[in-house]
Amino acid sequence: MQDERRLAPRSASPQYVVEAIRRAVTLQPNSVFYDLGCGADARIVIAMAQAVASDAQQQLQQQQPSRPSNDHHSVQLQAAGTAAAVSGPEAGAPHLHPLQETAAAAAADNRLAAAAAAAAAAAAPSAEATHGLPQFVGVELDAAAAAQACAAVAALPAEVAACISIVEGDLLQVPLRDATVVYAYLLPQGLSLLASKLSAEAPHGCTLLSYMFIVPGWEQHLQATLPVTSGLPGRPDVSGVSKLYMYRQN
Repeated sequence: MQDERRLAPRSASPQYVVEAIRRAVTLQPNSVFYDLGCGADARIVIAMAQAVASDAQQQLQQQQPSRPSNDHHSVQLQAAGTAAAVSGPEAGAPHLHPLQETAAAAAADNRLAAAAAAAAAAAAPSAEATHGLPQFVGVELDAAAAAQACAAVAALPAEVAACISIVEGDLLQVPLRDATVVYAYLLPQGLSLLASKLSAEAPHGCTLLSYMFIVPGWEQHLQATLPVTSGLPGRPDVSGVSKLYMYRQN
């Protein structure tokens, strides 16, 4: 493609734009979020899906009555007792045969591994928490980048990966009839073509989030302008020039 016909900048969206997106829109279980030009790492759709899944998990935990668990504590006590036996008996304590010591140590290791796996499973989003999550669709023109994005999604927990789809194709050819929110980091010429496409096929009330550039001819649809910056210590504040423009079709 010639440079004058390029639709998107060469740089990728910064990771911290996700926080601005989350401030701009509230996704519902039936929402469909599109990132047009998701790149090889699909960073926006992955970060959005992880954030929404984490929120759902926290809400589920708050709704469930808490109950104390002593499993991890008991495993620690058992492991400590086994370690004492392996290190050597104290006065009056029974002496274990070396084979018994090895078996006891292996059993303690297995119990610790099981406790660690249980803790990790408790921290990960559950199938119950992620049921009914919004759908996230990343669209990528480059075949190699789309394949890498698919691999990145496949490496996620199954419950999160299930709500993410990667589509290899031209953003102007991919149907957007089910789009609730569309995110785009495009040049003005690309945004102009996208605006025409959304006007023709996107549902009423569809939200367009444009990073850095305003949408030509869509001034009447502009709802908000949000500053975007990393906010990390030592990083420059670029919110004066870095913006997320939120548009909604009336």
